Amino acid sequence: MEPARHDDLPTETLVLDAVSGSSRAREALYTRFLPVLQQWARGRIPLRARELLDTDDLVQEAAIGSLRNLASLRRHGGNGFLGYLKAAVSNRIRDEIRKVGRHPDVVEVQFDLPDKRPDPLHQLMTGQDLARYEHALGRLDPSARELVIARLEFHMSYNEIAIHSGKSSPDAARMATRRAVRRLAELLADDVSPRSPG
Repeated sequence: MEPARHDDLPTETLVLDAVSGSSRAREALYTRFLPVLQQWARGRIPLRARELLDTDDLVQEAAIGSLRNLASLRRHGGNGFLGYLKAAVSNRIRDEIRKVGRHPDVVEVQFDLPDKRPDPLHQLMTGQDLARYEHALGRLDPSARELVIARLEFHMSYNEIAIHSGKSSPDAARMATRRAVRRLAELLADDVSPRSPG
């Protein structure tokens, strides 16, 4: 029997192999998640910060750094691999925004402005909604959290989610993801339900 190719292995298996020192597993993780992270990060960096560093470069640096430090994944509160990557990119974005704050504005006319709108999920949310979403997301069990992030934030296909999560098929990934999203919706609904006086 031929061993599974790295790009067909569940993410958890690749992470364990990468932590054990497998450069092929680390490369497979990088190849699998770099495009997803780049898509997720587009529009999250203010135009002023984009002058200092291209979004794709920022994501690439964050991904490489994260994959080098996979041993620290377990110390990040059990947010799962996607949560770990999301936090790494978010932290790099915040660092770039802070850097921009230390530099004077540069005004330049641009004719091909990129779409600065956040992804559809974040377009629907106010700051308070986003905080509620993140809180509810944190209350999900780690496997459900990974599925929600994969589908709603990283817009992964069910086939990609099946490979990432080790599900037997895209249909199994779809069903598990829908259950996770329903659970998230329940947590969000509970968060806005009127509390009865004690």
